Amino acid sequence: MQSTQAATHPTLNNTAKSAIDEACSLIAPTWPLDQFIAVNPWWEMTKEPIELAAAKLKTLAGSNALMPRSYFKTLWQQLAITEKQLNKASTLLGLDVTTQTLLEHLDTPLKTERIRLLSDLLDDQRDLSHAMSWHDEITHQISQFCAAYFNQGAMLDYPSNKGLYQSWLSMVRQDIGIEILMDVDKLAAYFKSLPDNHEQLYAEAISELEIADEALTTYCHTLLLSINGWASWVAYQRWQAQLNNQSTSLMHELLAIRMAWGLVLWRHSQSAEAKVQWRTTYSDWKTLIPNNLESQRLDWCWQTAAEIAYQEHLQQQLVQADLAPKQLITPVLQAAFCIDVRSEVFRRALEKQSDAIQTIGFAGFFGLPIDYQPAGSDLVRPQLPGLLKASVHVQEHQLSSNDNADKRRSKFFSSANLHRFSRTAPATFTYVEATGIFYMFKLLKASFFPSSNQHPINKLNENISVSYELTDETGALTLEAKKNLVAGILGAMSLTDNFAQVVLLLGHGSETCNNPHAAGLDCGACGGQTGEVNARVLAELLNDSQIRDALKKDGINIPAETVFIAGLHNTTSDNIHLYDLEKWQINTETMRSVNTWLAAASSLARIERAAKLGITSAQNINQSILNRTKDWSQ
Repeated sequence: MQSTQAATHPTLNNTAKSAIDEACSLIAPTWPLDQFIAVNPWWEMTKEPIELAAAKLKTLAGSNALMPRSYFKTLWQQLAITEKQLNKASTLLGLDVTTQTLLEHLDTPLKTERIRLLSDLLDDQRDLSHAMSWHDEITHQISQFCAAYFNQGAMLDYPSNKGLYQSWLSMVRQDIGIEILMDVDKLAAYFKSLPDNHEQLYAEAISELEIADEALTTYCHTLLLSINGWASWVAYQRWQAQLNNQSTSLMHELLAIRMAWGLVLWRHSQSAEAKVQWRTTYSDWKTLIPNNLESQRLDWCWQTAAEIAYQEHLQQQLVQADLAPKQLITPVLQAAFCIDVRSEVFRRALEKQSDAIQTIGFAGFFGLPIDYQPAGSDLVRPQLPGLLKASVHVQEHQLSSNDNADKRRSKFFSSANLHRFSRTAPATFTYVEATGIFYMFKLLKASFFPSSNQHPINKLNENISVSYELTDETGALTLEAKKNLVAGILGAMSLTDNFAQVVLLLGHGSETCNNPHAAGLDCGACGGQTGEVNARVLAELLNDSQIRDALKKDGINIPAETVFIAGLHNTTSDNIHLYDLEKWQINTETMRSVNTWLAAASSLARIERAAKLGITSAQNINQSILNRTKDWSQ
């Protein structure tokens, strides 16, 4: 057996530290499922030209950032891309290439030159039809450990003085199952030989694998991309720490875990062929990214031509639109929606109902930098974009208390706790078994008699009158602070005069069943939550007579008859739910018109969406769309 100890005790120089820091900074965060928002997974690489970033991802992770060549060929055949647009693209990119060459390129097989790690080379020598690959085992083992380490309800209780790397080391040194699963001997001894400090691990691995300083960032980035899911989660932990002016070494420790696997395989492997191949492959790394950059050069010409084609088509539509100035009138109804694309269908449908209607697009959190705490609950959740930190705390208070409301809230809190527990990692194997036959009835009911599926907290105050207390780190928000907050919001909305009689503030949410990514269908601007809280808080502020009087100093005069009403646009069903109507004095006739317009717009929006969903029977459109929200397969 080879020696399990490094011959020397190398140290990590400053150049290597900088290279490692750079690699760790290239991973973009991902948000937890209950706050899931869309994030560009290559966001931290945006400082580089897109062509270079794409070539790097192709080299390091095998990811193709471009559409398949068959896609561009279809666009050409459908005349969606013309020769004129191809010529524009090639000129823009400085390419001297003919249309024929570009067409022939589409029939050329895509070649990928990718960095191969030692685990990949060792897998080439294993019979993977009867054995697990090293790549899969490494990913599986690290994933199992991280799931236990980061899960808040985990049964594993690591000493508080242990970090991520040391906790992993404690576990893996006792895990004899790896040798059994991989059908190898004496692997555990090499885990026991690993240093306890993650920086010393770096030094030993870099020294033994002979990774040069100029290749270290590439190597470390490749390792992190091989476990990108957990690396992205660690990046989220880092982001949250930075919001609180703190730092964390989690990413560096996760990298050390992945690098430790490479060192263990190097020390354990008896394959001289794999080691020689590793040296050869490693020495060729510097050519791989330029090669992939060159191989995608003509693909970018097609991509640019497709973008030019889309821009020209859009420009033509705008030129043909009716741009004649219209007489400015004071609208009867103004409705502010989130700028989420799912709201656009309803906005168009609503504006078609009357010339007295004006819609406004704004970020769905309505500019409120808040987190929210329901009445009677310790739960606090952010209601703002995930990249930001809440500066205002919203504490909810129930305006009236009665037995029915109290029972309803108690029921919802119990449902919320059960909902949260049923989605934790430990519950995956125990929840249904523990509830036994009682859960069977729920499964049968959900299958044959489906009902609506909203998060209990979101339904908590649907028909209960509440008020909100706003505080910051200094205490309750002053009248001046509230005035400045709403003045900034109204200014950003370009809504500082010509107010309608009714102004709807419509957040949005969704409704699906059996969907762990349900939060991703809610409002990204609200941190993956539904937007009614923000809308209700802002409506309460804007209907406050003291705040309105204070706004006059800023030249914002809101008429006494103007009422702000909060609502929620369900983007799945296109229903609109309005809140707190009993709190405000609203003209009955005006409100009757508003309700009529909203109902008609809902129906029209569902008809437009039905065509895209393949629902053809006009008679059953409403019910068909509602049924989809309750369907387990949706």
